[in-house]
Amino acid sequence: MSAQTAVSVLLRKRLRWSAPEIFNDPFEFKNPSEFAFEWRDLEQPLLDTLARLVTQKEEPELLPDGPTADNIKSDRIRYRWTGLEVQDFRRMYQPGIAALIDRFRADTSHHSRWAEMKREYRVLCFAETETNILLWSHYANSHKGVALGFEVQSGSDLQAVRKVSYSKDVPFPVTLQEMLLYLTSQAPKPKSEDWSYEKEWRILRKASEVGPDRFIDIPFPPEELVAIYWGCRASESSKEEIIAAARTFPAPIKFFQMIDEPKRFELTPVPLTVR
Repeated sequence: MSAQTAVSVLLRKRLRWSAPEIFNDPFEFKNPSEFAFEWRDLEQPLLDTLARLVTQKEEPELLPDGPTADNIKSDRIRYRWTGLEVQDFRRMYQPGIAALIDRFRADTSHHSRWAEMKREYRVLCFAETETNILLWSHYANSHKGVALGFEVQSGSDLQAVRKVSYSKDVPFPVTLQEMLLYLTSQAPKPKSEDWSYEKEWRILRKASEVGPDRFIDIPFPPEELVAIYWGCRASESSKEEIIAAARTFPAPIKFFQMIDEPKRFELTPVPLTVR
């Protein structure tokens, strides 16, 4: 964070939890309930599968409460008595299948649930390391600011922190095959790395009240702040302010100066003695 923000954090002993909408990554918190297929691609496999289940010799294993279980059972009886062919059932099912797919496609409740979660939840972000050059460039005022080091204690709210998983692809919980098995009553309803350098950990928390601000400042246990790192461009005046603010903490805090290595693109924390 910037030196100015650090002084505020130290004096108020609060950390800022932000709504996903104000993150600097526009791809953050994409809806995980999206489907990994186009609805039009589902029609033909669904027709083929239903016709096969109706006309196969062995009795299919169907979920009693599946959306097509009753139809499949009654049409199997019809098949045995009428001698209809597979293609006959495909033609019979065509209009109903299109209507069934349209009904599921029109259900956008998962979008509204996800939008509500993004509006109500706040996120607190940490990083594994204090030596990452890009983190200092992006978040610490181009190396003029500071990084705060925490050591989470037993029973602390910060124990809820979890490591972020990075991926090149958006994770889709519902594939075409999973939806096909559900619509044919063979399975229950499916439940709905470019930023990996940050090595990020996060905590999610539902806001008690959702106001116009897209963030909340929440107190943290003062004893859990154990280290302060100054950027390699930090000014002496900002250091004095931060040291004065750190003296309001009950437990001793270790201080470090980040040094840019002359022969390597690396940062190294050097311990400082502060009186």
